[in-house]
Parts: sequence; C-alpha cells; structure tokens
Amino acid sequence: MANPDSTEASSNMGGIMTLAFFIGILVIILFNYQDKSYFNGILYGLLPAFIYGLMSIVIYISKTGATMGNAFLSGLPTIVTTYLALLISYISYFRIPIASVFAPLFVDSSTNIINQPLQKGGSKKQKGGACCSPTYSLQGVEAQYPAIKGISYAFYLFFGVCFGGVSGLATPSS
Repeated sequence: MANPDSTEASSNMGGIMTLAFFIGILVIILFNYQDKSYFNGILYGLLPAFIYGLMSIVIYISKTGATMGNAFLSGLPTIVTTYLALLISYISYFRIPIASVFAPLFVDSSTNIINQPLQKGGSKKQKGGACCSPTYSLQGVEAQYPAIKGISYAFYLFFGVCFGGVSGLATPSS
C-alpha cells in the first residue's frame, strides 16, 4: 500500500479524473454511432483495452518509482472496474436515474422516465391530469436521443475508471 506521507495524491487523482472525464466524453460521442455493426466491439472490447493502456500510462507518470511493468500491473484493476461499470450501465434500471436528470436537456423542461415501453406515441399523462409532467419510456428516449444513453454509460464508467485508478495506485511499486 502506498505511504500516505510520500504520495502526491492531488496529482495522482487529477490525472485519473482527467482520464475518466476524457473517457466519458468519448463514450457520449460513441453512442451517436450505436447503430453501426462495429459498435459493440468498440464498446466492450476496444474501450476497456484503451482505458487500461491510458491508465497504465497515467500511473507510470504519476506514481514515483514505478517501472512500466509495475504500471501495467497497477492498471489491471481498471479492466475489472470498467467491465463492472459496463455491466451496471447495461441494466436499464440503473440508467433511469441518470436519464431522468439529463432527459430534460433534450425533451421537455420536466419529464418522468420509466422502464416500460409505452403503447402509443412514447408519452402519456400521469393520473394527476394536465398538471403533471409527461412520462416517457427509457427505450423511446434513448432511441430518439442516443446521447442520453451515452451519458448514462459515461457516468458509470467515470466512477469505474476512478475506482480502478485508485486501486491501481494502492498496489506496491517495487
């Protein structure tokens, strides 16, 4: 475990969070191409390998006394946390809270997002009458605005990269 008296935590976490933010932006852009045949290969194969490579470089640069071999070993937890974040984001119930926060940027000023697909039109009124905001299905909103799904994936990947990076920094360098 790293010695807290000799670790420069701010530069380490700054590099990790910058990487996580960069990956989040890439994922949001990537989801605009989700109808392409190579999308799943990039998302589940190339993206974790890319994150692993970049995390190894970040750890090598920010961790004093680390060799490149130790940096590659320290980057391994990032692969596990990346796939865990992708698994969590794949489940629609975990995407609903993030979609509910960001959907008003795309749809209306206030919307409710539910998991069940709606029968007609993609929206319906709640039981409260005209006073209540419209309800949209998650699948309908994500199909119309793929960036919402990308934001949900980016949210969980941000934390997956951060947790993987912190775990990697905790491994000994010698």
